[in-house]
Amino acid sequence: MVTTRRFALIAMTLLALASCSGGTSSVTSTSAANSTDSTADQKGAASSTGSGCAAETEGTNSEGTAASRPFEVEVPASYSEGSPAPLLLLLHGYGADGTSVSEALGMKSQADRLGMLLVHPDGTAGVGCDRFWNATGACCGFGRRVDDVGYLSSVIDEVSSRYSVDPKRVFLIGHSNGGFMSYRLACERADRIAAIVSVAGETLVNAADCTPSEPVSVLQVQGTEDATILYGGGKVQWASEAYPGARQSVAMWAGYDHCTGTISMEAARDLQPQVADAETVPEEFMDCPPGISVQLWTMSGIGHWPWAIRAGTGEPDLLVAAMLEFLMTHPKP
Repeated sequence: MVTTRRFALIAMTLLALASCSGGTSSVTSTSAANSTDSTADQKGAASSTGSGCAAETEGTNSEGTAASRPFEVEVPASYSEGSPAPLLLLLHGYGADGTSVSEALGMKSQADRLGMLLVHPDGTAGVGCDRFWNATGACCGFGRRVDDVGYLSSVIDEVSSRYSVDPKRVFLIGHSNGGFMSYRLACERADRIAAIVSVAGETLVNAADCTPSEPVSVLQVQGTEDATILYGGGKVQWASEAYPGARQSVAMWAGYDHCTGTISMEAARDLQPQVADAETVPEEFMDCPPGISVQLWTMSGIGHWPWAIRAGTGEPDLLVAAMLEFLMTHPKP
């Protein structure tokens, strides 16, 4: 259980940095449309609030095996050996760590409620202990050679060897850099991934770099006021390539998933009680293959960290609950 003091530290950290970077670093995105710089000053210490880290030399875990970065499996109370359970991987943003983000979102209790095995692994600790996922040229390996597709695939394999995992219900939720990584894994390991939720992280900008072997359900969640990863697309400082916007990301995946219809808007939902009125507008592509869904949830007036932080209330976060509902209703066909 998270203490009030610890939860407050996590909340301040994540709200201050928008969970995309840690230490005293910053990430700057430039909009391709208007070339306006928008910088999020990220001053938190998400890494220090979690399991801690030590700077790792390049190549320490570049081999892409689960043994290179130990992880824990949160097992739901309802788990029974021989009864396959869904598996959820939660991927943190740049500079954060898995434990802190999971605790801030109350993910353990929500996963337990749904009978999900939960893993919140850590990216590689770089200079200054800023943990990162080597996801795409846009974010955020910055030329480093860590095989995170191999690592996360190995994590799935390891958990599946130790527990009864339903192969049709392996899911990812990623925030920011973790969202970019979720897309990367869906591109390269579509045979293992049923559905992903990317929050403020975009897909690969070049369609030639993403050739999923089979459809994967996708939910993109993003705030219109995100100053770190811009809603309309842009480029992160030091990155080798730009990233597409939220709307372009889902349009690309509608193509990958062979959806032939147009995108349709649904009634607005109130998933962030700290913002007045119903701020989230869901849209979904029509005529996708049976069991497959590609959706965009646009959160009006919301920045890089879209969740409500309710220290000590014990109340489930509405957005987390909605994202998990999306995943649980979209197993592999």
